[in-house]
Amino acid sequence: MRLAYAFMAHAAEFTPDGKIYVLGGDFETLRVPVLPAIQPAMTLVVKLEVQPTECQREHRLRVELIDEDGAKLHPEIVLPFTPQVRAEHPHRAVGVGLVIGYQGLQLPKSGGYAFHVLVDDLEAGIVPLFVEQIKPAAQGSEH
Repeated sequence: MRLAYAFMAHAAEFTPDGKIYVLGGDFETLRVPVLPAIQPAMTLVVKLEVQPTECQREHRLRVELIDEDGAKLHPEIVLPFTPQVRAEHPHRAVGVGLVIGYQGLQLPKSGGYAFHVLVDDLEAGIVPLFVEQIKPAAQGSEH
């Protein structure tokens, strides 16, 4: 099994036929006016490529959000999944698309964060997220 891709989006959905619809996808930096920042909604999009020999049994996708100091910021999310062999192509790899939605995620400080993506307790990849505080523009003064 291998990670085909993983990225952040504002929203995403996989359809039953394997297509993905993404809104505001593939960002890695949030620019926020105040800290701590609260991100109303965002989605981690993950696609795995599963070999036929790994199908027909349950696997676990686990995601941990960790800051640059190594602290966990959010309870880990665990999604069990059981890929099925393709009836029409039993020797081809199977794509498994998963989306993990985060609502009201609190990011306490500027700096780096990382979504660690693990499959069956083995790290498959890391999706970085950076938070930058922006300063409000100074109001123009009249002369």
